[in-house]
Parts: sequence; C-alpha cells; structure tokens
Amino acid sequence: MTTDSSIRLSRPAHSLDQADRERLADSLAAAGATPVVYARIAAPYEEYPRPDLDLVIQADWRRTKSIHRAWIDWALENNVDIEGEICVELRYTHALPKGRVRRQRESVSGIRVDLAQVLLERDLAVLDADDRALGLCI
Repeated sequence: MTTDSSIRLSRPAHSLDQADRERLADSLAAAGATPVVYARIAAPYEEYPRPDLDLVIQADWRRTKSIHRAWIDWALENNVDIEGEICVELRYTHALPKGRVRRQRESVSGIRVDLAQVLLERDLAVLDADDRALGLCI
C-alpha cells in the first residue's frame, strides 16, 4: 500500500526481531532504496499482544509526523479494534556502513494513539468545515 505522501506500507509475515530488522536495513541500503521504520504496539502490550498489527513503513525516518499519520490511517482503514490509548513504538534500524563492524544504535520513538479519539476529531473537523461554509462561528 502507498499513501498520498508516497510512504509505502507493508505487513510483515511475522514479528521482526533485531536480526530481521538489521537484514532488512542492510539489504535496502545495498539496493539504494528508502529505509524502513518498523511499527508495533508497545503499550499496553500485555493487553494487546497483536503482532498482526505490526507494520513496516518505508519512508524517511526523520519524517515522524508523516509516519505517525500513515500508521493511524492504516489502522483506521483496517478497522483496528483497540479500546483506549495505546503506544505505537517506531524503530528505525540503521544500515551497517561499509568497512564498519558496528552499526549505529537503533532509533526508537513512539506515539500515543487513541483511535476512537482520532475518529471523533475527524468527524468534528468535517462538521466544523460545514459550519464555516455556512458562515457560522465556531
């Protein structure tokens, strides 16, 4: 799947461990392709151990807002049913530079998401736009 901002999304066949992410980063770097960010639900993982919601996002890892939006849009399009706020962990594994023995430490960030809240805000934004079109104050 490709989003509007040319971010590519794919679901891995299984949860990716550190070695899988390193192999993926190295192979993409060797091919000159855009690196990927690995997204998984981190908290409350005990409540939602959902590897089926893991996602590989191919994008510039420094464009975090676009990556956040891509995961949220994907979750809403796929009718992900999770109650309350969750933390989605984003992991960027750096490729091993040529001639080096060690790679740079994995970059990890996260977003807190309440999908029901996101849906409510989007619905309200549509209503606000309708009110503005009618010239009403909001």
